[in-house]
Amino acid sequence: NYMPSSSNPYLSSSVIAGSQRLARLVLDSYCAATGMPNLGLLTGDDMTGINWAKMPVTIVEMGFMSNRTDDLYMASASGQAQIVQGIA
Repeated sequence: NYMPSSSNPYLSSSVIAGSQRLARLVLDSYCAATGMPNLGLLTGDDMTGINWAKMPVTIVEMGFMSNRTDDLYMASASGQAQIVQGIA
């Protein structure tokens, strides 16, 4: 999952703080709901979807399509239901 860094030059300090909190909460909830491993958070100040935000923002990466187990899980109806619950 991606979030803005504390030094993102494009965002207000309140959007940065809110985004970092949101990213942590979504990641923890996602991992708890799906059983997927918590691989931590990454910062990215070079993503338009983050840099133009006017409210807290995070980019959620749900797994690796290059990993057969992750790919099958994300493609399954039960996996998608768990993913939705984890992000909601």
